Amino acid sequence: MPSDKTPPAAVRAGDVVFQLSVQATAESGTLRAHVELLGERAAPFPLPDWASQQASQVAVALCEHRSSARDLDLDRLSLDDLAHAARVASFLEVSSLAMQPLVEAFGARLRGKSTAELRAALHAPNDITDPDTVAVEPLFTPLSSNVAATASCSGDDGGAGRSTRLSRESAPSIVDIDRDAVLTCLSRLDAATLRSLKQVSRQWRRHARSLLGSEHSAWRLAPVWSVREETRALAEHGHDSGLDSEGALRALGEAADPVVELPAFAERVCMRLTHEQPDVCVAAVELLGQLEPATLAPHASSLVPCLA
Repeated sequence: MPSDKTPPAAVRAGDVVFQLSVQATAESGTLRAHVELLGERAAPFPLPDWASQQASQVAVALCEHRSSARDLDLDRLSLDDLAHAARVASFLEVSSLAMQPLVEAFGARLRGKSTAELRAALHAPNDITDPDTVAVEPLFTPLSSNVAATASCSGDDGGAGRSTRLSRESAPSIVDIDRDAVLTCLSRLDAATLRSLKQVSRQWRRHARSLLGSEHSAWRLAPVWSVREETRALAEHGHDSGLDSEGALRALGEAADPVVELPAFAERVCMRLTHEQPDVCVAAVELLGQLEPATLAPHASSLVPCLA
């Protein structure tokens, strides 16, 4: 982090210069290195030609405010505008904490949309040739060499071979931003939306699998399950005892989506495996059995004594 004697940075987007405070400079790895190297001799850092003034202004505001999407007035921006701002912020290596308002705003635009609605919002082609297979694949299906080979043969490189350089006249579009910026934007989407995203196109399926299929992805480290209010209410207040009865556990099993909703309650269900009433223990085991293997795996040690 720059010291009090380190001059604040400035960035140039076209003919416009944006001045940052010392604290805001600290939120950008690129600008921090720039001023630490050149000190008071540092001229405004030139952004690439593809960085629009609006996107640059949003990236600078993220560094300055560390505030909410509402405070930054991100609601006025289109999804493409948010994606373009994310690309500039990624180029400037803006900290993940400062990026949160943009990530939240991006996620809010996509959350709860159907596959068709997502495809329209993301300007994506309908090039999925095996929709039925994708629809039922395990949530945590990883990117594999087999998938990569299929993509290569079909001409889909997941964006890896796409040129990400835009001319100043080009309209910014979400399809033009780099993969890291895309994954950052998607990192706080809920599980149901990411599952739908797999069916949008081959490229977006790869993005979704990158987040869901890697144990070390930002999403897997802090998963966002798609819990409906009625399901949460059932788990917390159903049968007047939360999940402390056989009936409550079975009711939750009937109501919750086992792939994108039930995992949110797995820890609480595991606590019922040692319940004094055998029927409750059995219901808990059966409920956990609805989880996909990869989702159940972290709780395997709790199940072993019950299966002995």
